[in-house]
Amino acid sequence: MNYIKSSKISAAILAGGQASRLGGIAKGALIFMDPSFRGDDSERFSIIQKLIFALNQADITDIIIISNDQNAYSTYNFPLISDLRSGIGPLAGIESAMHYFQNSSDATLFLPCDMPEITKTEIVKLKESFLQKAIPIVFAQTGSHNHYLCSIARNNLLKDVSHYVDAGERRVREVWRALNAEPVFFDHKQPFLNINTPIDLTEWRSKGEQ
Repeated sequence: MNYIKSSKISAAILAGGQASRLGGIAKGALIFMDPSFRGDDSERFSIIQKLIFALNQADITDIIIISNDQNAYSTYNFPLISDLRSGIGPLAGIESAMHYFQNSSDATLFLPCDMPEITKTEIVKLKESFLQKAIPIVFAQTGSHNHYLCSIARNNLLKDVSHYVDAGERRVREVWRALNAEPVFFDHKQPFLNINTPIDLTEWRSKGEQ
């Protein structure tokens, strides 16, 4: 238990999706206005900037961005890592992050790049649940919805993840289930909002400008 509580957790922002329903734009680079972010409504920030801010507030500073789009995220002062394998979805990003951190941290916290409402509160709860439960993987759950990409996994599971990818598995939920992942329940779903469609984007931006 003492080992678990002293574990070093790094973070990977998963920005490798094609965003086909949004015309292929880089979702993590989407700009928004949120006075609650830094208290200045004259400033505009990208989703990734807000994610990094929330991670830093949760005492996670060892951060990488997983993306094959080197141009969209080159302005951020964090390592930009490409997928080790192409065309297999978010499992490629998870595998790449575990590979990157395997010798420098005990676990990786994963966040999708299109989750603009998540804050320090949710990240800390996920982190504390992972440390206290002493289990290999935790993921966020709201109601009946599982957020498998908002998760923490031990980096020593890299070989297991690679094994499932080699066997043809492409669904994160199936790999997490096979590796005995456990949910962490959250009462409110708003922090886990994803920007997937033009309607999502319009509603989210309208909310920020009110």
